[in-house]
Amino acid sequence: MNRWLDMLRSQYNYLLRDRIESFDQAKAPRLGNYCDLKSKSEVCPLTCSVSKSHSVGYPWKSNKKNPRRTAYEAQSSNLPILKKERPWYKTINSTVLQQALRQLDVAFSKFFKGESGYPKPKRISRFRSFKYSPGQVKVDGNRIYLPGIGWMGFFNYRPIPEGFNVKSVTVRRKARGWFVSLQIEDNSIPVPPLKARDEINPERVKGCDLGIKKLISISTGKMIANPARTKSFKRRERRLKLRQRAASRKRKGLRIEAGPTPRWHLSMNALLIIVMPTIGRLPIS
Repeated sequence: MNRWLDMLRSQYNYLLRDRIESFDQAKAPRLGNYCDLKSKSEVCPLTCSVSKSHSVGYPWKSNKKNPRRTAYEAQSSNLPILKKERPWYKTINSTVLQQALRQLDVAFSKFFKGESGYPKPKRISRFRSFKYSPGQVKVDGNRIYLPGIGWMGFFNYRPIPEGFNVKSVTVRRKARGWFVSLQIEDNSIPVPPLKARDEINPERVKGCDLGIKKLISISTGKMIANPARTKSFKRRERRLKLRQRAASRKRKGLRIEAGPTPRWHLSMNALLIIVMPTIGRLPIS
């Protein structure tokens, strides 16, 4: 699975660079004045820059109402060529490759909507998960089947309720090992309808206020104490401060050649032992 992450990260960065070059050439042609993308790579190669990138080359289709091909469709259609040129990518499940490409497409969509910054290449520490499409992963007790990997044992601390189906599965690498998260759904459960403001009964609405001495004060009169003011929390906070200071001295490893060192992993585990019980005690509504 570590090898999968390395190959998926390399493919993500390659496709990211492919799109960046395409957008730069479409935005600022180098060999002449502006011309539209439809004639850019098919009619007038001498009056505007010709991009050989998969995201711009032949970007039109005639079997749709909107004939323009999206960058996702163009790059997705080149995945079979990738497996021919680089046979080692055949070991990765095809939907996992598609999901990595969709992740890049979502990053650009958020950028154009103004919700995030410009997408950047992923480092080893920033690319630690891959995702399966619905209907591929099987769960049998404490065993899980991951396509391309096979059956594996895992700690199933929360069984899937009856009637629910596995929608998507994300496999993630963390400091303490590998984790898998399942997204489940039950289509038989109806979606509650949205009510208008006039239909809401004010007596059934509860309000809450956040404070310092009392963490939450509910309109019903109930109050929830702030765990940050307890003695046990202060002891954990001091212990966490010492562990964080020790972890900052550990060598995490080079950005490309090597991953995090074992001493860095041990420091992260020591931090999680302190932080996770504290988070588990916080009230969840």
